[in-house]
Amino acid sequence: DEFLDINTSYGYFKTGEWKAWDFNLEQPAERVNIASDERAWIYRWQVAQFFKFFPPTETVAGSISALWGIITIILIYFVAKYFTGKKKIGLIAALLFAISVSGLIFDRKLRMYSMFFPVFLALSWMIFRFFEENYKGKIKLIKKVNDTWGLNLIYVIPVMLLGLLGLHLHQLTANVAIIFGVYVIAQFVVTYKKEKKYLNKYSVCLFLGIAAFAAGNLFFSGTMRWLYGALKFFNNNYSYLTKIFTDYSHPLIAIIFFALGIHYICKVQKKEKEATWIAASFIATLFMAVFLWRRNAGPQYIFFVQSFEIILIAAGGYFAAEFFRDKLPQYKSSA
Repeated sequence: DEFLDINTSYGYFKTGEWKAWDFNLEQPAERVNIASDERAWIYRWQVAQFFKFFPPTETVAGSISALWGIITIILIYFVAKYFTGKKKIGLIAALLFAISVSGLIFDRKLRMYSMFFPVFLALSWMIFRFFEENYKGKIKLIKKVNDTWGLNLIYVIPVMLLGLLGLHLHQLTANVAIIFGVYVIAQFVVTYKKEKKYLNKYSVCLFLGIAAFAAGNLFFSGTMRWLYGALKFFNNNYSYLTKIFTDYSHPLIAIIFFALGIHYICKVQKKEKEATWIAASFIATLFMAVFLWRRNAGPQYIFFVQSFEIILIAAGGYFAAEFFRDKLPQYKSSA
């Protein structure tokens, strides 16, 4: 795949068209595979721009992925800080990604997964803010919609742009619909238990989601078939359960800190919605990967979900540190 990426990127640099380049003959390759050559062209276009200034070496081509890795370190700090309410957790999350084995591997490879990782994370963040964040601006229309329906229209454009970019990069972006569905169902149950009312923002959204699903099957059957083609019920990609924890010496350690992170955000920070969203983003997607994805169980496919895992583990690590600091007298004076 890296061979195809550099050939197509260099072919675009030389010809201005998405054609693979034959380095032996110094001309466009004879093969014709438009779908392969144009796949994730936004990422390949960035690689092609580097060839205007540097030779087509592996190091030069992989530099784009390294740059996206740096962007991810910065982004995951802000996302973790937002969902947990702690700058320190943001810094821990950024550090965990910076030294993660998976991050180092994929942010050196000439593959679009280095770009897909932060795009999907940003998309998830913007969807949550659109659906749950209170609007604090002065635009009356947006404020009225926010007060009435609880939606923050200021994030509509970022959600649309990131959604389209994500779908362009990889079909797995569609998993965000599953994440959203799981979150809405969970919040409907929680809200119903508190208010004992069926009619709320989450029940309305759930109804509209079902209606949209039915309409999609009726009027956009081709697109829906394309999405269904990526699924296979009762699959057995159990190896994802080990691949998702490759950055840690033992899966049990990661799971413990993961659970502590959910507890800390939900119970200590009182951010139940944030904890539910991050947990749903990780668990729902992992469930889909293991039982429903119709693809080889490669680490590249599950890589983008590790952002949510890292945030929760960072929160769990911070919570554990606070706990021992408070319980051990000799550390109480330090913070």
